[in-house]
Amino acid sequence: MESQQRALLRLSSSTKALILDFSWAFVVLVVFCLVSDWRRANPGKCLIISHDMSESMGAEYNAIAAAIVSGKGFSDPFMTESGPTAWMPPVLPAIMALCYGLCSDDRSYVILLLRSLQASSIYFTAILFLRISRRFHPFGLGHVILPIGLLTEFHGLFQRLDDSWLILMVYNLVLINAISVATTRNPSSLRSGCLTGFAALCSPIAGVVAFCSVSITILIKNSLLYRDDISRKRGKLSYLLCVSAIASVVLFPWILRNFLVLNAWIPVKSNLAFELWQSQCVDDDGVLDIRTILQHPWSFENDQRRLYLDLGEIAFCRVRWREATIAILDNPVSFIVRIRNRFSAACLVPVEYTVKSDNFLNRRIRALLYPTPFLAFIFLIFQYRDTCPVTTNVATIYFFGLIPFILISFLERYSVPLISMKMILVTVAVSRMMAAFRFKAVGGVDH
Repeated sequence: MESQQRALLRLSSSTKALILDFSWAFVVLVVFCLVSDWRRANPGKCLIISHDMSESMGAEYNAIAAAIVSGKGFSDPFMTESGPTAWMPPVLPAIMALCYGLCSDDRSYVILLLRSLQASSIYFTAILFLRISRRFHPFGLGHVILPIGLLTEFHGLFQRLDDSWLILMVYNLVLINAISVATTRNPSSLRSGCLTGFAALCSPIAGVVAFCSVSITILIKNSLLYRDDISRKRGKLSYLLCVSAIASVVLFPWILRNFLVLNAWIPVKSNLAFELWQSQCVDDDGVLDIRTILQHPWSFENDQRRLYLDLGEIAFCRVRWREATIAILDNPVSFIVRIRNRFSAACLVPVEYTVKSDNFLNRRIRALLYPTPFLAFIFLIFQYRDTCPVTTNVATIYFFGLIPFILISFLERYSVPLISMKMILVTVAVSRMMAAFRFKAVGGVDH
């Protein structure tokens, strides 16, 4: 026992902090997973926690994965024979198809395997957040914010099996890569390009976020370090061109497949027009809810599914694009109002997915905590004093991860993958406010 105590005392403070971070992230994850499992086993009315929705397994993602396993290829997004599709990005259906193959088509084991991948993504997120939070406040602020942050997105992170966990992991990798680009003298364009292409294949918005993060990092880095070096400034353009070219190479097989199979140039997925049409022509305020989702082709044998089957995917999307653009041009004020509503739902006031919710968490606690990341984002913009690669890239990912949804279509789960960026924004803002208060308390002079 004494030898163990002496060995523990010899551990450096950094090692102890690392052990604490890994342990605390594990404890928080296990507690939330146990609560989620309890709620799944007890599906009745609950005033604290929403009902579990993991059985849907991402809806269209699961349908396409089932088609892949059955030998039909990437097709049938609505659980009926409709032919080849590009309705959804290809990475998650491929992962789910692999899970089906490993589990011999046993749905219960597939759900278990996907939940394990989901938990791994959340655990990685928690560790990354805790390690980054120590840069700004080494005395436990991140350990307090972590469970609070995960609690605000408990339903999206622990009670659904859609693409949130995958995009969450992608955003984490994008942040790590951007920090590496900012701190490395000669960063790898191959790594950035491959990550950008892979991110786009997971979600087109994630691909935009990845490229914008690298681009802003390179622009800031070169403007600060090489103000008078013309060759270096030209180098940033060549770097970004290389990243774009490599990302295009990664995307090209999927784009070519879409052209050959669907006879249309589709960079990643085809349903952008339908998303815009839903928000502009179907939903009453531009923020998607259950009443709008019930008219989605996935929901059941409704008019949208019948039209999709009659016209085919590409013609169906073209019709919806034409209707959406006509509606916007005829009433641009309505479009602007809907953007305002989506901004409010994405940043300030959560809009419930269901018409009526019976749980206290979403209606009270979540509503109280929901606007804090955006307020932290605004605070850091006005308090901008340095070019810390962490804060710069977190703000970039947060901004570009939300702005497409605000402009086109927003559902409550769309912002779930940004939870790590939200927690970091709040941590940095709170730590800077605490430092300012301490500075004023001691009557210091800013040098």
